[in-house]
Amino acid sequence: MHLREYLFKNRMKKVDFANLIKYSDYYVAAIAEGKVKPGRKFAQIVEEFTNGQVTAKECLEYYDHFQEEMRKRK
Repeated sequence: MHLREYLFKNRMKKVDFANLIKYSDYYVAAIAEGKVKPGRKFAQIVEEFTNGQVTAKECLEYYDHFQEEMRKRK
């Protein structure tokens, strides 16, 4: 599951999630929207906080997947 999907399913705002994991809301929003590739530390924190519902691997791969989809649309 991707971070964006996790937040939606759990009815959690990006800013609230950011506050819980002690990251900026801008950074969390940019990652959830596929605009920024997260670092490994962030991905591991997300996996721990979500109890594995969003794995570090999924978190890291979402940016690449999103960018590939955007290239296909052009």
